[in-house]
Amino acid sequence: MSVNRTNFTDIIGFPVFSSDGDVIGEAERVYLDPSERPTWLTIRTSLFRSSECFVPLAGATTSVDGVWVKYDKDTIKDAPHVDVGNERLSEVEEAGLSRYYRLET
Repeated sequence: MSVNRTNFTDIIGFPVFSSDGDVIGEAERVYLDPSERPTWLTIRTSLFRSSECFVPLAGATTSVDGVWVKYDKDTIKDAPHVDVGNERLSEVEEAGLSRYYRLET
């Protein structure tokens, strides 16, 4: 099942799997776009340079095992660092992450 407007809060605390099947960490926060659609997921992990890293929810799916994202562990690990203290990403932060993950803007 895709992550959508009605189920995004259900994934918090679930394991997050990369496209290559590695467990990356635990789903921590979901960031919404201005129309309230879930757009970004932060993953809590101690493996990377920050305690949480961002990954797009586009193409993510859920199962009884957890959340599956469409990026490999190395791509997620090397993503730009963004502070997670705000409820929304700034335009600059979102543009940087979108550029890195090669998302259409």
